[in-house]
Amino acid sequence: MTTSGSTSLSATTSISTSSMMNITTNQISTTLTTTVLSSVTTASTISMVNATSIVATTQATIATTSNYSLVQSMNSSALTINSQRFCHPTPCIAAMHFYQVIALNVSMDDKYTIQCHSCMDTYGYLFNTTFDPTDTTKNLVEEGDDYGSSTDIFLTVTLQRSIRYILVSTTYSLSVLGPFSITSTGLVPIVFNLFSNESAPASFVISQGSSSLASTSPVYFRTGTCTTPNFYYNAFAIHVYTAGVCNISLASNFDSYEYLYNNTFNSSARTTNMLQSNDDGTGSTQFFLSYFIDILARYIVVVTTYSASITGPFAINIFGPN
Repeated sequence: MTTSGSTSLSATTSISTSSMMNITTNQISTTLTTTVLSSVTTASTISMVNATSIVATTQATIATTSNYSLVQSMNSSALTINSQRFCHPTPCIAAMHFYQVIALNVSMDDKYTIQCHSCMDTYGYLFNTTFDPTDTTKNLVEEGDDYGSSTDIFLTVTLQRSIRYILVSTTYSLSVLGPFSITSTGLVPIVFNLFSNESAPASFVISQGSSSLASTSPVYFRTGTCTTPNFYYNAFAIHVYTAGVCNISLASNFDSYEYLYNNTFNSSARTTNMLQSNDDGTGSTQFFLSYFIDILARYIVVVTTYSASITGPFAINIFGPN
């Protein structure tokens, strides 16, 4: 008797006609047909009358067929004070989440697992072709946070070799820094290309200006109450032609302090119209402020000092849209 199956086998046992095994030829054929059809097999010939052996062989064949060799790829990086920042999730008031951009390329269309390992509570976005830090919903393929009891990113996605993917690794909480590693598992390795943390996207520019706090600079009460204003300051107006997140930093020899105001600044009422303030945002004694700037609004940046009666030159850098 013959039927279709995945392997050619020869029976080595005979059928007994005793009372313990009273099976007719038709019964054997029925049992064989039912067993073989319950498995997905390719066309070949099986010469056998032992149904138990067929089941065992089919299971082994399925296990062998499913036992593909998986490849794991890994890359390491870190979120530092020089890393770019964005709003996560968008929209938000201030861009205070550091992030790393990683381009992914694969040579085979298939399903891949991507995981981030870190002491930080990480969060990941996967984008198709491009990533816009001002809109994390644009071209979004997948996003992920915790996997089980872990605080690591875990994404399982189908990637196509003809598409360029962008992985953005960031953190769940704002202003968190630290090292991390990215691993991927699939039939072929994923090629990782890390974008430099300090490199600006082509659509962004860096504007620079310099000035100084001198004895002739205006003074005001930066904090507390006193009889004589004794904090020197300079005020700068900011206007952009493209809305987006602006990062404002300062370089100087003194311990600086910064305030951002909407529309107007009143030195005698320093909290009026205040949007943000920052002291040691760069991890040193220099401020770092990040905010979404609208083209229809007018913004005032006030540069002053942490301590009273301090003077000296400084340079201000604004990284953002035109």
